[in-house]
Amino acid sequence: MSVKKLPYPLYPLSKYRLILACVVPVALVLAFIDYRLTVLPLIIIAGMSLLGPFIQRLSLFLPIVTNGDREKRAISLTFDDGPDPESTEVLLDLLLKYDVKATFFVIGRQVEKYPDLMEKIIANGHEIGNHSQTHDIFLTLRRSDTLRKEIEVCQKSLSRLGIRSYAFRPPVGITNPKLFKVLLSLGMYCAGFSCRPVDFGNRRIFNLKEKVLKSIKPGDILMLHDRKPPGKATVKQWLFDVEEILAGMATKNIGIIPLSTLIKRPVMEFVSPIESDTANPLENIYRFFTSELDSKEETAQRNSHIAELLKFCEEQHSALELFAGSGCYTVPISTHVKNVIALEPSRRLVEKFNQKIKADNISNIKPIQGMVSDLIPNTEFDLIYSFACFRYVNDLKSLFHTLRKHLKNDGVLFLTLPEYSVSQLSRQLGNSLRNGVWYRSWRAGTIRKFLSDSGYSVLSLTRYHENSRDNKSNLLQIVARKKTC
Repeated sequence: MSVKKLPYPLYPLSKYRLILACVVPVALVLAFIDYRLTVLPLIIIAGMSLLGPFIQRLSLFLPIVTNGDREKRAISLTFDDGPDPESTEVLLDLLLKYDVKATFFVIGRQVEKYPDLMEKIIANGHEIGNHSQTHDIFLTLRRSDTLRKEIEVCQKSLSRLGIRSYAFRPPVGITNPKLFKVLLSLGMYCAGFSCRPVDFGNRRIFNLKEKVLKSIKPGDILMLHDRKPPGKATVKQWLFDVEEILAGMATKNIGIIPLSTLIKRPVMEFVSPIESDTANPLENIYRFFTSELDSKEETAQRNSHIAELLKFCEEQHSALELFAGSGCYTVPISTHVKNVIALEPSRRLVEKFNQKIKADNISNIKPIQGMVSDLIPNTEFDLIYSFACFRYVNDLKSLFHTLRKHLKNDGVLFLTLPEYSVSQLSRQLGNSLRNGVWYRSWRAGTIRKFLSDSGYSVLSLTRYHENSRDNKSNLLQIVARKKTC
């Protein structure tokens, strides 16, 4: 599987790393009080190292999705270790009877053995997650390249069915410090669970329904297995308990909804054979900051930005928008220019954008999946703009140089950039913990110098405060013009 090079700085910071960084200074302070106290931080680290891999709700080594909205009276049903023709087939019939959509975290070698069964799972509308290629229970003790290979090969098995999974559930639910970076580079996230009957892969199904119905709560991700029970237990006994669980949910007035709906992020997507062999880390990272702005406050702020940009728009202008998202800025701006090329890294958002312009019969917008580097050489525009804040751009100066090549003489560059401040540090740490990517920010003087060195004259540099649902920070609105050669 090929992986697109990520133009953003991966920095997978974990709670574990933060605590480790604090151990030495804490130990030094304790040494001044009483040298015997220095053993306490070591005991804490040892305890975390031993217990952290097994306690998912701590998210100690990486962010783990373990539940959804607790206020919503619904859960998600997930099954691990399949598909197994002796148990999955009858399970599918049962789920169909109750009109329940589940998520199957499948093993790659089982996928290869039973492709017809996999196609039936998909045809019935269930979601598919990655559960490694071989289900090595010691996988998290292996080297990073082995861990990565196990996930990639399973992805390859799924790709033959036209599926790309975004959710990975490690075998036995055990995590380690290496998993975060591996998943980030593959554009995936870790999907855990918050309720399980400890059935040991259907080896202990006694009182299965009682265990689940006693502990299940709204918002839970329930983890069961769809492999044939080994030993004396039968598929019939296991299936009876699963049906009792489904009926019990209705009695408790708790609905069962797809995992993607519960956690509000995609579990998988259907892709063409050409696309299915390419992992795009941007999809996983970028979805965190491309949601459509729809609150009253954000709409007012968006309209204010658009009003500023329209001062530089003319009817004959061709424009390029970077990080266009699903077009909340593009559509109103397109009515004031000749045409707009809307560049967007996320294929999902490009599809959504295309649906929008088709429904609204807009002909002068062309959404394109990609980055600036994907533009046709020598393509020039009168105006290049973006409101995406560029928090994840690694090399701003190089970006300015590249954009200049696509601007006509006297063309205008209109961008929004995050301003450097000490208060940004907490947001950078938080983002690195959640998404594994380091926020970038710049001082106004640095941006001016970058623009001047890249062949622009600065028209204005305005500071304003962003007050969105997901971010509150100082931003710089830059307007610059390409100097005539």
